[in-house]
Amino acid sequence: MKPPGWEANPEVNYIKSWCVVTREEDEVEVEEEKTEKPKQSKAKKADKKAVKQINPITRYFRETRGELRKVTWPTRQESWRLTAIVLAVSTLMAAFLWVWDLLFSQSIHMLIRTLIGA
Repeated sequence: MKPPGWEANPEVNYIKSWCVVTREEDEVEVEEEKTEKPKQSKAKKADKKAVKQINPITRYFRETRGELRKVTWPTRQESWRLTAIVLAVSTLMAAFLWVWDLLFSQSIHMLIRTLIGA
């Protein structure tokens, strides 16, 4: 799998923090970069760890925003069409249930009248 921008520069194609991979005609060279880290006291390390921790609520909202960017949103025309379908099906189901409720309630009323004889 090639990283984004692989073909952009033919000399340096991929850079990591620990190496630089260059491409020539048929060879691939790997040059290691060494970085020296200054020694830090334990107090500074503890402060860095405390700063690096992200609030869970903030992390939740960041992840949610990232997921929402991945969503393929419908166009305005698709939204209207789907809304019309939902309203039509809901209206038809309401009418269907109303008719059945009316039939059953009338038949129960007739049954009660014939049994009681009123």
